[in-house]
Amino acid sequence: MAENDLTPAPAEAATDTEAAQARRTSALAEEVQGAFDYMTASVAGNVAGMSVITLLFWGSTARAVMLAWLLAFAVMLVLRLFMVQRFKRTTVSAEADWYRWRRWWNIGTLSSAAMWGATAWTFYPRGDNIQQIGLIITVYSLTIAVVTVLATQPLVFLAFGALGMLPMAARIASEGTPYGYQLAGILLLVFSLTTVLARSYRQVLRRAIDLKLRADGLLVQLRIEKQAAEEARREAEVANRAKTQFFTAASHDLRQPLHAMACLPRRCARRPTTPRWHNWSTASTNRSMRWKVCSRNCSTSPASTAAASR
Repeated sequence: MAENDLTPAPAEAATDTEAAQARRTSALAEEVQGAFDYMTASVAGNVAGMSVITLLFWGSTARAVMLAWLLAFAVMLVLRLFMVQRFKRTTVSAEADWYRWRRWWNIGTLSSAAMWGATAWTFYPRGDNIQQIGLIITVYSLTIAVVTVLATQPLVFLAFGALGMLPMAARIASEGTPYGYQLAGILLLVFSLTTVLARSYRQVLRRAIDLKLRADGLLVQLRIEKQAAEEARREAEVANRAKTQFFTAASHDLRQPLHAMACLPRRCARRPTTPRWHNWSTASTNRSMRWKVCSRNCSTSPASTAAASR
């Protein structure tokens, strides 16, 4: 018997499952919405990076290579902006749709990382030390900038960093010099530390999302309880009004016959009658006075007084 009492009812289990599903969908929606809100800033950062690379390597790179690189980057950024506009015009509600849009966003982000990896591989040998340092700083800055967005997707972040940083480290190490090996090792170490940073940020972000979802759930529960309390108050007011109307009607209906009963013995007492008639008249008068007092008490009850004041 005790085991049956501890077992949750099917309806309660279904409600808990639906609530967990709603929280998961809400968290996914928050993540995807934040990612697409960030995409405009990401495109602006890519444009800034393109400008830096163009200024650094314009004089040391063949025009055909530079123009092809700019064209490829421009096409990629236009497609990402088109994706943002398409998302803003679409109403998303189902969980499968949110996953689909996150997948498209991940494809665009990884395409950007691949472009920067190709940029590092293409332009690093064509510059001097200052240009190479500028290239490294630009690629790493764009890599670490996505930590806030891709922290909830560790595998995607690793893929993004690998596509952006590993080609640059491989290109530096391919020079075969001790300086190149050292610099490539430093880049790999920096990328590892960035991954640890993303993991810590992911834990903090998940706690923040859980707290937000819990607060939203409490707010919804508070609204439901407030609505229930308001309905209970209305029902109590209706019941109190009905009780007041009943006492008012009962007092009014009793007052007239009781008044008649009180007047009848007095009327009869004025007539000259026998002693037996006089005794009956006196007893009837006493009884009618008691009824009258009772009627007065009923008419002055709190419910009747409230009704009369209304």
